[in-house]
Amino acid sequence: MSVVTATPGPPPRRLRLAWAARQRVVIALALLILFGALRYDHFLGAYNVLSVLRYNSMFALTSLGMCFVIMGAGIDLSVGTTAAFASVVSALLSPYGLFPGLLGGLGAGLAVGLINGFMVTRMNIQPFIATLSGMLAASGSGLLLAHNQSVSVSYDTDFTWLGQGDLLGFPVPAWIAAAAYVYGSVLLNYTSFGRYVLSIGGNEEAARLMGLPVDRVKFMTYVQSGVFAGLAGVILAAQFGAGQPAEGVGWELFSIAA
Repeated sequence: MSVVTATPGPPPRRLRLAWAARQRVVIALALLILFGALRYDHFLGAYNVLSVLRYNSMFALTSLGMCFVIMGAGIDLSVGTTAAFASVVSALLSPYGLFPGLLGGLGAGLAVGLINGFMVTRMNIQPFIATLSGMLAASGSGLLLAHNQSVSVSYDTDFTWLGQGDLLGFPVPAWIAAAAYVYGSVLLNYTSFGRYVLSIGGNEEAARLMGLPVDRVKFMTYVQSGVFAGLAGVILAAQFGAGQPAEGVGWELFSIAA
């Protein structure tokens, strides 16, 4: 009769270290919050927390779009200027109401995303160069539409509610960002598109040999990034009361870091 010997598992200390390594970003964030709470009396005050949520929702949206592009072995340098361009379009359409302003900003972001995706997947231009071109094109388009100045939004409609309003005690932009992240989580973890993105990011050539629709998936990541940047631009215009054609510089760095 053979005797089966159970293999001992890793020691608890190693498991704790492995868990800490996986959660290092969360731990770093917790330490920063702790430092702020100890250093500044009103750091965790309701006004400060809600202000942070309201303002940083724009970066959260561009970061979400960038996340899918990077996971698909790409890069999108145009998210900041796309948001600025979308803010101008939204401001120009704001006199017609909330939905025209919202759809206009989303359409502006969609247009930039389509162009970026086309250059990367159909023209085989390197993502860095393609989206750098998209960045300059979006910036120039925004400045051209705005005549090199900010464009005031209309306060005669409810468009500014998207940036300045509250819902159940929390800023509307925070709700929008939270809904976007729920969508992103479901898309990544529970759909074939999410699995394709991860496969392409892991080894693009192997993904092609497996028969995955590599170009179509990469194209959609750029389109999605453009739409999220456009949504960030809508919030930018609604929150500050003006389309900002010169805004968005450096947002791509925040999005990559996040």
